[in-house]
Amino acid sequence: MATLEILSAADHRSPDGMTVAEVARALDRDKSVASRQLKGLVESGLVERDETGRFRLSWRLFTLMAQAGDQRLIRGGIPLLRVLAGTVRDRAHLSVLSGQQVLTVHTESSTRSLEAVGWVGRLVPIWTTSSGVALVMNHDDAHITSVLDGLHDFTAAETQKIVDAIAQARTRGYAVADGLFEPDLMGIAAPVRDAHDRIVAAVNVSGPTFRVKPQLKQIASHVVAAANKLSAALTYD
Repeated sequence: MATLEILSAADHRSPDGMTVAEVARALDRDKSVASRQLKGLVESGLVERDETGRFRLSWRLFTLMAQAGDQRLIRGGIPLLRVLAGTVRDRAHLSVLSGQQVLTVHTESSTRSLEAVGWVGRLVPIWTTSSGVALVMNHDDAHITSVLDGLHDFTAAETQKIVDAIAQARTRGYAVADGLFEPDLMGIAAPVRDAHDRIVAAVNVSGPTFRVKPQLKQIASHVVAAANKLSAALTYD
């Protein structure tokens, strides 16, 4: 898994793949160990090796990934995200919790020339994104505090600031992150709930602050509506 994660992260920096030596350095392992692991992954079809000796994730792995997770969530979310991105004219995302981090499982472009990047497959800390805040809105303050204390060396004031932000999101029904993930980037997210009222995903719109902030309430209403529609579809199923 560590090798696959290294190759996944490298897709953004090294689109031509990584050498055995680069993988070994990234994993802090001996080159012979990295070579054996890569050989096994190539034999299983999860990793490809080109004629130059560089390794990258295979299409078979992407196919398996597409079949994983809650297919109802993905199947129902894609058309809703497409409409949402077209309506608000900024990129829309569908995210879930993976451990104590946020994993984006699908994204739809707004087709604008200037927009947030797609983060499918990337893991980010829960406190850096509006999706992260939306995904933990069901948890009480004590649980959130204990999770934050275990994830990062926060001061008491920093922890309280995050807890307060989650409480505010809980009250209004959606989360806002202004410049937390990247400067000049704003995100708005709403939770998706299943039939048992558990938060299983978050619908998020993100874009340049100068464009999103003046329309915050309008965009938030569209994000909440999309999340509610996906929740209704899951509940009906």
